[in-house]
Amino acid sequence: MVITGTPVTTQSSLEVSQPTPPGMSKRNYMRLRTRAEVLTLGAIASLFLVSLSALLTPLTQAQTSSNSNTITLSPGFSPNPTELGGTVSGTTSLKEIVGQSDSPTGQCTGFASTRPDLTIVLTDFFNSLSLLVTSSDDTALAVKGPGGIWCNDDFQGKNPGISGQWLPGTYKIWVSSYSKDHHPAYTVQITENR
Repeated sequence: MVITGTPVTTQSSLEVSQPTPPGMSKRNYMRLRTRAEVLTLGAIASLFLVSLSALLTPLTQAQTSSNSNTITLSPGFSPNPTELGGTVSGTTSLKEIVGQSDSPTGQCTGFASTRPDLTIVLTDFFNSLSLLVTSSDDTALAVKGPGGIWCNDDFQGKNPGISGQWLPGTYKIWVSSYSKDHHPAYTVQITENR
């Protein structure tokens, strides 16, 4: 039996009165319509799951502790670069603080506080991470962490920095000035080279 565009009413709650397309049996039309509804529900469920997973995926946000001179970083952190400001302080020579005058990345020079200016906790290995200190004054830098001590004076112009592969762990950072009791402001910029 061929139905030509007249509305069909059935008992099923899934079926709604709709015209059957010309040349198609009611049974084939309902199968096609049921498949389309299942596909539509599947697409909606997929969109829901994708949206839900996006909400549940943790952001790899750079996190500072309540002690503002400690930051925890994971690969893919945001914002990239992360910047933190500070002021040089102290009268102790950097080579006394870190226990050496030279490192693979430069001399340990200048004066700083015995307490680190910044502590960075890396949760995982970084294949390429850069730490750059910018200041209107000539500053130097020392980093003490897993695998050793790295010092630098003029990485980029007069700005000290260190770049390379970094192991997971805790790194203590000192920013130094060339004069005792000189307190220049600085910014530490941490960049993951992706």
